Amino acid sequence: MDTLSRDEVFEIVGELDDGILLDLIATGATYGELLEACTWLTSDDAMGETLEHPPQGRVAELCDILSRMDWPDERD
Repeated sequence: MDTLSRDEVFEIVGELDDGILLDLIATGATYGELLEACTWLTSDDAMGETLEHPPQGRVAELCDILSRMDWPDERD
């Protein structure tokens, strides 16, 4: 399992604050875990109902970090 690189974070999330970028990378998370965290944050509440649990582990940690940033209304 490879941990996230700067380019991978930018590919998934777009440009963001250096502090948040470093915090995301410091979690040791993978590309897939960051994708899952972004899905949790951008989906409606049905995802939690379908999976029958909130985000867990590193995904939950990523969600906490990502929730500190301003998400654009629409991504290009």
